Amino acid sequence: MITSAVRFATNESEVYYYSISTFDVQQTTGISEDELRRASREIIAYFNSEDPAVNIVVDVRGQEEQLFSPREVRHMEDVKTLMNLVFLVQEVSLAYVLLYVVGVFVWSSESSLRSLANQALTACALTAGLLVTIGLLAVTGFDSSWEGFHKLIFANDLWDLDPDRDRLIQMFPEEFWFRAVIFVGGIVVVEVAVIACMALAYNGLARRREVRRRLELEMQLEG
Repeated sequence: MITSAVRFATNESEVYYYSISTFDVQQTTGISEDELRRASREIIAYFNSEDPAVNIVVDVRGQEEQLFSPREVRHMEDVKTLMNLVFLVQEVSLAYVLLYVVGVFVWSSESSLRSLANQALTACALTAGLLVTIGLLAVTGFDSSWEGFHKLIFANDLWDLDPDRDRLIQMFPEEFWFRAVIFVGGIVVVEVAVIACMALAYNGLARRREVRRRLELEMQLEG
């Protein structure tokens, strides 16, 4: 659920447009909104391509320039490596879940669908607990948590960019990332709610069927 939400946000252009329109990126960078939107789409394309390095040229006050400096380009390579890992985990985990459901509950019928519903509820509870933990870290100390995340994930300090000079952090300032974390968390909450409601509804139906069968059996015995 979490990797699916991250993948959606990474590939959704409106997420990028939100930063452009909310944080006055046009004024900060001197790049028009149309150019910034095009650059955002090219960033998404880069994450989904085989290109080793990002190469985006933009019009800055009538002059064509590379959007990112060499340092930012190298950092984007690290980010792409991380995104590729997230995408792979999402694909593998989704394939595993589908194969598990089909193999255990549908094809071989080794376990009941009620057992699947209970497992889904357990997964939802664990995911909700993780969301609460991440939410507390974000609310109580996002700056330090965000910095610690970068130090843990990346083997270099290329992520430590200058907001007065580097366009990557100008386009996506820290406040954007705080809101992005909340947005991704919101998507996961919706996923958890949908799956939990489906599991609870199935369990409710299963219990009603069991009660009905028990009553029918008692009536037959009495008859």
